[in-house]
Amino acid sequence: MTFGKVLTGFVIVLLMLCNRTSAGEGGRLRRFESKTAESGSPPSGSPPPARTRTHSDESSVMDELMLDLFVRPLVFGMVAGGAYGMELSGNRVYGDPIFPMVRLDTGVQYISSDITAYGYGVELGQAILAADFRHTYYNDRLFDDTLHFYQLHALYRMGFGRRVETNLALGGMWLRGEESASAFSLGFPVRYWPSRRLGVEVRPMFGFFEAGTLNDLEAGILLRYAHGSLRLGYRWVESRGERLSGPRIGFSVRF
Repeated sequence: MTFGKVLTGFVIVLLMLCNRTSAGEGGRLRRFESKTAESGSPPSGSPPPARTRTHSDESSVMDELMLDLFVRPLVFGMVAGGAYGMELSGNRVYGDPIFPMVRLDTGVQYISSDITAYGYGVELGQAILAADFRHTYYNDRLFDDTLHFYQLHALYRMGFGRRVETNLALGGMWLRGEESASAFSLGFPVRYWPSRRLGVEVRPMFGFFEAGTLNDLEAGILLRYAHGSLRLGYRWVESRGERLSGPRIGFSVRF
């Protein structure tokens, strides 16, 4: 083997490594993290855009219509749902799937051949009030990149019939990786049990980061047995066009 061939091979390997490093800096986790943690404030020295007065600044018939069609029914539903939730929680049997006193979740999500997400959650509550904590750990094996996604919410739990539980979640989201970002968040998780062994759960959550809104939507089927449930579903997390989505399997235990 001549020196020229050795040098050529070395250059090829070096270029491959450089391409790999460059791609790593632009991997899915890194791009998602950078998009979410990016500052949305305008450059310093730039004057704020002039605000022009529009018809939306004034009260209108549409405002009253929105109030009558959405706001008042929402408030009434929250009051009625909370009252019925108190009644349900008072008659709750130990181990019932709705209004759990303690609920533990764990699961794994397939995002791509290189990216896997592992997560767990804890919900502690009494009657219609609860607290919910969730942690998702993303691991990109190809680029040796990791990302932690935390959520902490206070829950106002409402009942609509003995098989339906809805929640109003208020709290925060945090991203921790090469960069960090936090945001106020809210959500509306819903659990429905059409039969004793089969349930459906939808969990839409929204984080209002400085750079934009992060949407976290998880939907799945619950196969219940005694105090546990097998969870089969799909989770979709999106921030400014970057997505971390895929099928998810997990297990829940409640008391």
